Parts: sequence; C-alpha cells; structure tokens
Amino acid sequence: MSWLNPSPGDHDFVEKLSHDKDSFHLLQVAALVPRIEPLFLRNARCRFAPNSDIELEADIWFHSVMHSRNPRAVVMRGGVARLLAQQLFNNTEAYTKARKFCEEHIRHWLAKDRLEQELRLCALNDDDQALQQGLRRILKTLAKTENMDQRRELARWAKGALPALVSHTLNSHSGGETAQYLNAYLAALLGATGFTIQQSKDQLSEFPQWLNDTLEQTNTHEIDLLLRPGVLQCLPKGQGKHTISLNLPLPTLVKITTDPGGHSQWHNMWPGGNIFLSHAFQSLVLQTLTGQRYRLTVTDENVESTSPFSNDIRLVYLPEDREQASRIKALLEANNIKVQLIEDDFQEKPAKKQQSLPVLRLWTELAYKHWSANQTELPENTNHKGLLLTTDASLPLPTGSNETQVLNIAGAVADTKNPQTEKLLSNIQDWLAGKSVTDETTPEQTDKTTPPDYHQEIEELLVELNNPETTPPRRLAIGDRLAELGDPRPGVGVTEIEIIEYPPEVQVLLDELNQIETTPPRRLEIGDHLAKMDDPRPGVGLDERGLPDIDWQIIPAGEFIYGKDEQQQTLELDNFYMSRFPITNKQFQCFIDDGGYEDERWWQAMEKLRPEESKWPHPNRPKTD
Repeated sequence: MSWLNPSPGDHDFVEKLSHDKDSFHLLQVAALVPRIEPLFLRNARCRFAPNSDIELEADIWFHSVMHSRNPRAVVMRGGVARLLAQQLFNNTEAYTKARKFCEEHIRHWLAKDRLEQELRLCALNDDDQALQQGLRRILKTLAKTENMDQRRELARWAKGALPALVSHTLNSHSGGETAQYLNAYLAALLGATGFTIQQSKDQLSEFPQWLNDTLEQTNTHEIDLLLRPGVLQCLPKGQGKHTISLNLPLPTLVKITTDPGGHSQWHNMWPGGNIFLSHAFQSLVLQTLTGQRYRLTVTDENVESTSPFSNDIRLVYLPEDREQASRIKALLEANNIKVQLIEDDFQEKPAKKQQSLPVLRLWTELAYKHWSANQTELPENTNHKGLLLTTDASLPLPTGSNETQVLNIAGAVADTKNPQTEKLLSNIQDWLAGKSVTDETTPEQTDKTTPPDYHQEIEELLVELNNPETTPPRRLAIGDRLAELGDPRPGVGVTEIEIIEYPPEVQVLLDELNQIETTPPRRLEIGDHLAKMDDPRPGVGLDERGLPDIDWQIIPAGEFIYGKDEQQQTLELDNFYMSRFPITNKQFQCFIDDGGYEDERWWQAMEKLRPEESKWPHPNRPKTD
C-alpha cells in the first residue's frame, strides 16, 4: 500500500481526472476509504452526483484508477487516492460532508478495518499524536490476543494495511517509537520478510518485558556466525565455530552495534546470508528483537575469536523473581553494564566455557526457601558462583558460598537517585574490575540498627506521584519504592470488608439474582419480592439513620467532550460522585417527609411542582414524575 507516497505519474493522472467534475468529486469521496463497496458507490453517486445516472457507477468501478477489484469491492491506486483525498481535505466544507458520509457507510465493517480508516484520516490530517495512539492500540491488541493463530492473522492484516502509516509516523516530527515497536513486533511474529526498521533519532531498544513475554517460543533456529573485515557471515549450523540460537521465525531482524563507535543499524539475518558492514570493524555487538546480545570479534586464518558470544554479566534468578530481575537488568544497562537474564532451578549443570563469565545471583526469600527445600550446595564451576544480590540481609547464605561476595539491594533498585543505588552500582563496577566489594549493610549491623521511620519518605513520594509533571518512568520507580516501604494507597493493599448476612429467604432470592442465566422477567419478579421484604441491598433503601442509602461512585477528573462536529466542546471537570443506582421511591419519600417541598433552598430558579404518583409504586424502583 503506497497511499501516502504519490509518484510524479500519479500527479499527472489526477490532473487528467479533474476535467470530468462529476466523476472527479465522486472519486475524491471514494478515496477516503480503503475499499469501495457497490452500495457505498451507489449511495455516494446519489449523494454527490445526483444528476448522474447508473452508468457513472460502472465507469468508476472499471476505471483505470482502480488498482484491484473483486465482486465485493474495488481498491484505488494508492498514490492517486492520497492526492485525491488531499485535494478534498483542502476544501473544508466538502471534506466534512464526505467524511461524515464515509463514517455512516462503514459502520458494518470489522473493528480493524474501521481502525485502518481512522488512521488513514489521521495521517491525512497530519495528526501524529492520534496516529501514534492508533498504532499503540494495534500493538496492545496484538499482545493481548492469546490465541497465536488469531494473533498471526491480525499481524498479517497489519503488515498489509499499515506500512505506509508506520512510515508516515517514523518520518513525522513527533518521532516514531510506537511505529518502530509495532513494525519490529510484526517482524518477530511473521519473520522479517518485507520489513525494515528505519534509522531514526530514537533508536529502537529491545521490547518491553510485557511485550517480549507475549512472543511464542517457536522451534529454535541455530546459525553459525563468522565476523571478517567488512562482512558478517551467517552460516548454516555446523559450518562455523560459534553458534547462536534464535527463537524467532527466519529471516529475522538483528541490530548490529559497532564497537567502538556505538553506531547501530538493523539488518536481516538468515542462514546463508551475509551482512555487509560499512567499515572493517574489529568487533561488534549483535542484538535480536527479543533482547539477546552477542559480542563478536574478527576471525581470520591466523587469529582466533577471543570473545565470540557473551554478555558482560549474567543475572541468575528464580522464575518467581523475574519482575525484580528485570528491574535490576534495566538499572544496570542504563549504566552501560550489559545483562543477560537466566532463569535457574538450582539444578547442577555441566561446566561450560561461558559459565566462567561474571555472574550475579538474585538471592531472595523465595530463592532461600527453594535452596533450603532442595538442600543444594553451590558447586564449583557452575553459574551459581559470583556475586549474591540479596533483598534481605538476614537471609542465611547458601552452602558453598564462603567466597561469594554479598550485596544488600533492599531499596536500591526502585529509586535511581537513592544513595543506596549509587553504592550498588559502584560495588558491581568494582567487582567487575576485580576490586573488593564492601557492603555497609551486614546481617549483624542490620540486627543492631533501629528500623528507620519511613513515614516522611512515603509522604514525599506520594506528593511527587500526585504531581502531573512526574514522568511515567519516575512513577514506576516511586511505585516500586512504595511497595518496599508498605504502600499505603487505597486499592493496592489489604483492606477489611464487612460481610453482610441476609435472612435465608432473602439470600435465596439474591443468589438467584446473581446467576447470569436468570431471565429479565424473573429478575423483575425477584425485585418485587425483595420490595415486600424491605429490600436490604445497599444503595436502594435507607440506612440505619433513616436517611437515603446512596451508593456513591467516584468519577475521576478529566476531559468531558460534548456536542458534535462544529458544536463540539471540551470541559475540564474535577472529580465528582454519582449515585450507582437511580433514586428509589423509598429514598425520595424521605425528601418529601422531611419537608423538602416546603424548603425554598431546593427550589431557587426552579419551578416547584407537587410530586405525582410514580409509574412504579414499589419502594425499591426508581422514582418518576
């Protein structure tokens, strides 16, 4: 689809089309939709070319402007459609009428097709923000689709429908991180054929963890790599010395970062393909779409590869501690320490050359319990050896870790400005450099130290969290720190609730009401029965003081949009409360009995009418009239 990229020939073609005014305006309207259906064309002709006859429909259906056709729809040439739509857009009144017409005639389309239409018009309006929001919706929908076949089907649609829109976003002044992620995610699902990742000022990093977790682990593909001056050779398994494993469809996209220099570029990789480099670099770092990294050095007949494929650090953790391990990884990589995450189950593994690399182990309460249950000793030459990062200095250390250095990281990861975080980074960098590590928080010191009062810190964090200028990454760090201190915010911890016990005859009716298969007529019957029993449900009657029991629901502050087209307006509303249920007869009777109709405070600038009998006299039904 080249809807956003008209060629010089498209300009000449549109110029010739403009001489026939009836068909030209009809084509402009049709250019707003991705596909033109027979009914759409019929109604468009009657609306925008009322003096024409049915032959005009046939002329347009078989016009050379159409790129493809089938019995159900025709599709216009992309570049021509873009130019026609732009010319119509420049005429505000005509464009508004045509857009409203299109919206009325695509209501029966699938949601994804309506979204494509919406994104096309966003691109036409140069509304980069709305376009990025639409692309983000597609990305989240892909990630939330659990059925892998359905996810791939949606990905194929996105691959065919959206490349020009993605390209538009990448070239816009607002940047294109969302478009980059969407493009790369589609490539990870379907293979990299037909995909490119453009070089932009915002280099694409690896997928966020929530997105990476949604990728299906396909059959492993193994590729041998050989780096020679000016070229990276990708060889079938068994034809080279060093092998990497990929759990993505082939061909796949990989990012190659030259070292030194740090210049990055994305390339397609498959067995038998060569990646040509702009210079004869001596080493480089290769990163896959899922974040795997490998370091390669030049190999020739006389020189062996000294560091074929490695990360700077391996962080070993239990699957249950994955979230905390990911935060540690993000912190270290933000400080130029590359980290590879490794799930571990404390089972002894054969020694490998790669296992001699620097290794961190996340030593949490879960890790300690697992170790205690298995009574496992950390043997020599396994990837358990290295530096222990503990979240609780009082936890016993594993057997065989006498020479293992220990760092207490409690509270050091959530807040990057915390002095403990700076100390942690300094200690890890010293450890990598072969220096001794000194942890100021030992188990003995912890036992003798009075627990600090965190109330002041919690208050400061909550104030910062309520500041609208606080950035999302900082909000995430604050949330992690509050989790460590005992998050006091309502809705995130444990709360006490009151269990209400109803009389047996009432409970039977309520249980039936809660069954989804209970029909509406039966629900009405149950409501009438409950009315006779002085309906005890919250929000429909009176409280213990004899006042209306209103079930208030908070409506959060934000924009309120009302009106349509030119009359549409936006108001900024504060938080307010709304009753969950309509006011019932019983509740409104309180107002009447309390003299509400005699109290002039309630009737200022209002006509005071005496209440009439409600349409429904039952006490638990809404008050009317």
